[in-house]
Amino acid sequence: QLSADQRARGVVTMSAGKGHVSKNGDQVYLVGNVHIQRAASATDQELNAYMPELTVLPDDEKAFTEHPVRITRGNAS
Repeated sequence: QLSADQRARGVVTMSAGKGHVSKNGDQVYLVGNVHIQRAASATDQELNAYMPELTVLPDDEKAFTEHPVRITRGNAS
């Protein structure tokens, strides 16, 4: 599980069935039921994203996948 506190936008948590960090730590690979959750903030609703796998570049604050992503926001889907 990875977490980041983006004070203006809320805490972001990523979880998956398995994870692997590259030898030099510049890439994190999440595989199996990947779930990203951004907690609700004073100005934004909760955001959830679901995908089978995700590559995270922590130093660049970026992430990507080649798979479909299902996104829900608040009570909408």
